[in-house]
Amino acid sequence: MAELSEGNSSLRDIAAVYKIPIGTLSHQRRKFHPKKPGHPKMLSEEEEKNIVDGILTMAQWGFPVDARCLRVIVKNYLKERSTGGPIMKNKLPGKDFFTHFCEEKVIDPAQRPQLFKEAS
Repeated sequence: MAELSEGNSSLRDIAAVYKIPIGTLSHQRRKFHPKKPGHPKMLSEEEEKNIVDGILTMAQWGFPVDARCLRVIVKNYLKERSTGGPIMKNKLPGKDFFTHFCEEKVIDPAQRPQLFKEAS
């Protein structure tokens, strides 16, 4: 999509080549939507790193966590920080949170059995 930022090609030409609506390209060029789509992240990068470090420490001590335990840890952390916001209220993060958290934090799949136990 370098053509869009360089401005060498018309929006119509780019739309035809990449099969993207002209309106979408126009908004992209004029920076109508500068933020990422979806709701904002609940945890900062530093907070996520601290949680991963805690999980690694617990695993080294022989206490791996399961997906629900990780979700409860995050829920309690957000409750203590009192910025759970209207999205979370008193609920746990979603069931897919664990999967996305592992993928996003690039926790090696071979390492996961030592860090996380299966939910029983």
